[in-house]
Amino acid sequence: MYLARIFSLCFFVLLFATSASFSQTETTPAFDAEAITALATRAEEVMREGQASDAALQELRSQLTKKRTEVLNAESARKQNADTLQTQVDALGPPPEGEASESEEAAARRTELNKQLTEARSLQGFAKESYERLNALIGQIDKELRDRQSKVLLSFESSPVKPSVLAEAGSSLAEYYREFTSEVVAAWKNETNRAVRKNNLPAIVLLLVLGLVFIFPARIWLVKIWDRGRAHRNPGAEGLFRFVISLLVLTSPLVGLELIVRAIILAQVVTFRGLFLLQALPVAGIAFFGAVWLSRNLLPVTAEDRPLTVMEGWSGRTGRRTVTLLGLVFAFKLLLDAVTEGQNWSENVYIALLFPLTVMGGAGLLRIAYRLWTTDFVKTTDGEKRSLAERLSRWISYACAIGGVFGPLVALIGYSRLGSLIVFASLQSLALIATLLVVFRLLVQLSGIFETRAQKPHKKEDESNTGFLYQLALAFVLACVAMPVLALIWGVSPGELGELWLALREGISFGGTRISISEFLAFVLIFFLGYTLTRLVQGGLRSVVLPNTRLDKGAQNALVTGAGYVGIFLAVLIAVVSTGLDLTSLTIVAGALSVGIGFGLQTIVSNFVSGIILLIERPIKEGDWIEVGQYSGLVQKISVRSTTIETFDRATVIVPNADLIAGTVVNWTLQSLNGRVKVPVGVSYDSDPQKVSDLLLRIARDHDQTLSNPEPVVMFMGFGADSMDFELRAILRDVNLVAATRSDMNFEIVRVFRENNIEIPFAQRDVTIKNAKDFLPPQKPANDGAAE
Repeated sequence: MYLARIFSLCFFVLLFATSASFSQTETTPAFDAEAITALATRAEEVMREGQASDAALQELRSQLTKKRTEVLNAESARKQNADTLQTQVDALGPPPEGEASESEEAAARRTELNKQLTEARSLQGFAKESYERLNALIGQIDKELRDRQSKVLLSFESSPVKPSVLAEAGSSLAEYYREFTSEVVAAWKNETNRAVRKNNLPAIVLLLVLGLVFIFPARIWLVKIWDRGRAHRNPGAEGLFRFVISLLVLTSPLVGLELIVRAIILAQVVTFRGLFLLQALPVAGIAFFGAVWLSRNLLPVTAEDRPLTVMEGWSGRTGRRTVTLLGLVFAFKLLLDAVTEGQNWSENVYIALLFPLTVMGGAGLLRIAYRLWTTDFVKTTDGEKRSLAERLSRWISYACAIGGVFGPLVALIGYSRLGSLIVFASLQSLALIATLLVVFRLLVQLSGIFETRAQKPHKKEDESNTGFLYQLALAFVLACVAMPVLALIWGVSPGELGELWLALREGISFGGTRISISEFLAFVLIFFLGYTLTRLVQGGLRSVVLPNTRLDKGAQNALVTGAGYVGIFLAVLIAVVSTGLDLTSLTIVAGALSVGIGFGLQTIVSNFVSGIILLIERPIKEGDWIEVGQYSGLVQKISVRSTTIETFDRATVIVPNADLIAGTVVNWTLQSLNGRVKVPVGVSYDSDPQKVSDLLLRIARDHDQTLSNPEPVVMFMGFGADSMDFELRAILRDVNLVAATRSDMNFEIVRVFRENNIEIPFAQRDVTIKNAKDFLPPQKPANDGAAE
C-alpha cells in the first residue's frame, strides 16, 4: 500500500503543479468596453424579440460567457491595482493640518496617486457593472432555453399507436428506403464516383478488410485471452490484466466500425441521407459494444468466469442477453435521431418509430429492477440491518421499476418526448453507475499490486482501516465525477453546469472570508499530501529505521505516534498558509470555542494532554503489566484520549489518560521484567524446619525462571493454628510468568514433600451432635402375630 500511496502522491503533486503553472502563466484578456456594451445591447434586443432559434441562443450565450470571463479577470486585476494604490496613499499618511505644510514633492505624489486611485476605482466599478449585466443576460438565455425544453417535453402529441400516425410513419419509412436506395444506386453508377473508387480501390479494400478483422477475428482472439486471465495468482495483477484486455475487446470493434465507415465514405456510394446514418453509426456502435463490455465485466456465465465485479443472483447468459439487447435498443434510438434530423420528418413519424424502442427499453428496466430486487449482496439474518450495497440496489430497483412502467405509459398517452427521456435517461444512468462500479473494483484490486511484504501495516486493524479509507476516498471521487454526467444525461445543459461551476469558483462567505472551490480543493489536496507524507514517514520509521536502533518497543511506538501528531499539525498549518485563508475574522469563533473547551470539553482536553504526557514521560508503555484500580493487565495501545488494557481474562478495559496521570498506577515492568514470586506453604509441627527450608530453596534454585542473584530465600512466617508457616521468595527473570512459576513450584513442593515424608497439614474438626437419638426415626414394635 505504501508504493500505491507514493504513486498517488506523485500524481497529485504533478496535477497540482500543472494547475499552478497554468494559473501563473494565464494572462488577463483585453477589456474592450465598447465591444462588451455592443454585445450586451444586441443580446437584450434578441431577448426582447424572442424569435431566435435554440442554436442562435446557444451561440449568443457562448459569446456572452467569453466576455463575462474577460470582465471578471479585468475586475480582479483592477481591484488588485486599486488596492496597491490605496496602500501607497496610506503609506504617505494623512495630509498635515493647520499651519503645517507638506513638501511639494509629497503633495504632487499624493495628488497623482489619488488621481490614479479614482480612475482605477471607476474602471473597477464599470467592470463590475458589466459583469452583472452580462451575468443577468446569460441567466435570461438559460431560462429561455430551459422553458423551451420543458415545453417540448411536456407538449401533448398524438398517441403513437393511433392508426393515422402509424400509417404516416409507415409511408415515410418506405419513402426513406426508396430514396436511400435510389441515392446509393445513383452514386454507384455515377462516372465521377466510379473514377474515384477506382483510384481509391486499394485503400477501400484495405480499410474494409481491417475493419472486418477488428470486428470479428481480433475480438474473438481478445476474448480468449481475456478468459485465460484467471491464470494470474495475484488478484490485483489479474484485475489489471483482464481490464486492459476488456478495453481492447471494447475498442477493437469500434475501430473496425470506424474503418468500415471511412471505407464507405471513401467509396462515395452514399450521399446526403446516407451520410447522416454513417456519422451516427460509430456512436451507435459505442452504445452497443459498450453494453457488451459491461455485461462481460458484470455478469459471469460459468463458475470459472471471474469478471471485475459480480452481481450475485443474476448469472448466466440471460443477464448478458438482456444488457446487450438494451444496448442495441439504445443504438437504434441514436440512429433514429440521426435519420430524423436528416429527413426532417414530422413529429408523428418520429414518435411512432420511437415508441417501440421506448417499450423495449421499459421492459429491460423492469427486468433489471426485478433482478436487483432479488439480488442478495450480503447474506443477513432476520432482524439485522441491510448492507449499504443491498439498500442501494433496492433504491435503484425502485427507480428502474418506476421508469420502466411510467416511461412507456406516458409515451402511450401522448407525451412521447417525456416518456423517451425517462426510459433512455434511466438506461444511460444505469450504464454510468455500472461503469463506475467496474472502475471502482478495478482500482481496489490494483492496490494489491503495490502491496509489499516489507512494508505492511502495523496491525490487521490498521490494514483494514487503511483499505476502508482508500475505498471511501475513491468512491467520493467517482461520485463527484458522476454527478455532472448524470445532470447532462437528464437534460441539464452544459451552460447551466458552467454557471454552477462559476458560482463554486466565486465561493461562499464564511466569517468575512470568501472561500472558493479552488481554494477548498487546494486545501484538501495539500492536507492530503501532508497526511500521506506523514503516513509514509511513520511507515518508514516503524519498518526500517527504528527496528535497527536499541530503542524498546514502547519508545518506538511513542516516536511513531508523536511523528504522526506533528505531521498532521504541520499538514493543517501548511494547507492554511498555502491557500491564503484569512483566519483573522474567525477570532470570535475561536474565542467561543475556547470557552467551550474551558467548560464542556475540559475532560477531553485533559485526556489529550495526559496522552501527550504519557508519550513523552513514558511512565507506561505498550506491553507493560500495570494495575489501575481494580484492573490488572497488559497495555495494548496508548491513544490520544485513552489507553487500552487487556486483562488476563482477555477483557478489554478503556482507561482515560487523565486517570493514569492523576491516579496511582502500579507498573510491574517499568524498569525491567524482573519480579518477585511468593509461595506460602505450611508443614506439620512434626517436621524439621531446617530440612523444609533446604528443600524449598532447592526447588526455587532448580526452576529456570529464578535468578541466582539475589538468591531465593525462605522465610519462617510464624506458628499457625495447624501448621508451621513458611514462605518461599524468589526473583524471576520475567514477572509476566509469575502465575505459571508459582504453579510449577507448588507441584514440585507436593512431590518433594511426599518423597521426604513431610506432611502438609490441614485443619481437622470433630463434630459431636447432642441428642442424636432425637434425630433418629421412631422404631416400630415387634410383630407377635406369628406366635399366636
